[in-house]
Amino acid sequence: MNQLSNVLGAPILYLSYQYLVGGIQARQRCVQDHVHVKPGMRVLDIGCGPGYVAGWLAGVQYVGLDTDEGYIKYARQRFGDRGEFSCELMTDEYIDRNEAFDYVIMTGVLHHLDDEIYRNVMRLSYRALKPGGVLVTLDGYYADQMNPVAKFFLDQDRGRHIRRVPEYLKLAGEQFSNIRHYDHPDYFRIPYTTLVMECSRPLV
Repeated sequence: MNQLSNVLGAPILYLSYQYLVGGIQARQRCVQDHVHVKPGMRVLDIGCGPGYVAGWLAGVQYVGLDTDEGYIKYARQRFGDRGEFSCELMTDEYIDRNEAFDYVIMTGVLHHLDDEIYRNVMRLSYRALKPGGVLVTLDGYYADQMNPVAKFFLDQDRGRHIRRVPEYLKLAGEQFSNIRHYDHPDYFRIPYTTLVMECSRPLV
């Protein structure tokens, strides 16, 4: 693991880095563009990190999950009045004891997962959604003839499973039959290849 990856485990350093490169801005724009909530909707944020997404979703029942105790502690202190935060994985048992969600969000998560875990997270996300609910994901991707700055930052990322767009879509498509995908090269402050997927569960 490189030195940049090592320091990003601390919430304040992670937030500072994300602010500088535009990671927080990218996630906020993703939520604004692709998570169309109404009051009372339920939103599950998987890999919620320090919890800042909760601050952008007024009037919803927000739940953030992360396995990093430091991030969850920070999220509860900073955004505890905007949602519920739990230090645990999304599992079948978790889904069985909770109401279904209108949206599941994963911003910057899938590129940390190998193919087997990716498939399981897709399965669990599908189960967690209400009929008609939507999974929204955001991740960087590799492409041919990339901007060298974008490739450098992808290479430095803590996630070791950054894929090409067809690979993200193929794995998601094993669970979701209705997927819309979007390229957002303007989301970050730096050159960056950014894929957003909207994966919808059918109404019936």
